[in-house]
Amino acid sequence: MASMLNQAEVLRTSETVEQTELSEGTRFAHACALDEVLGLILGLMTLGYIVQSLVGLVR
Repeated sequence: MASMLNQAEVLRTSETVEQTELSEGTRFAHACALDEVLGLILGLMTLGYIVQSLVGLVR
């Protein structure tokens, strides 16, 4: 009986470790995605400024 309880505790502990690693990885992925979104916004603003400047030169 005691060995079954120990095995169940070990399984529960390993599941907790896996869930913790998954949440840390997910948190890291979200942080990277936010960095990419900010870069995309800055790039689009820069591209819009360049196009607008070129259109102004043509007129």
